[in-house]
Amino acid sequence: MGSMMVDAAVKVSTWNTQWATLRSDRGTRVAAKLASTEADIIELTEGTRGLLPANGQVLDAGSDWAFGGIWDSRYEPGKYQIRT
Repeated sequence: MGSMMVDAAVKVSTWNTQWATLRSDRGTRVAAKLASTEADIIELTEGTRGLLPANGQVLDAGSDWAFGGIWDSRYEPGKYQIRT
């Protein structure tokens, strides 16, 4: 058996949506733009699941990421985890 190399590209889109929601005009426009990118991977910061196209998988890092991280007084070891 020989090895086979495949030349492939992955299209990635990243966007800080600044907490837009589908209940706002801006959120509706953001969701339409995200759907039109036809990206293989969409990464949102300050985003909500409702903005993502309906036909994909979601990796959600949670909703409370405390701006200061371990230096923030609210930091709790082991609290943050990735949920799929």
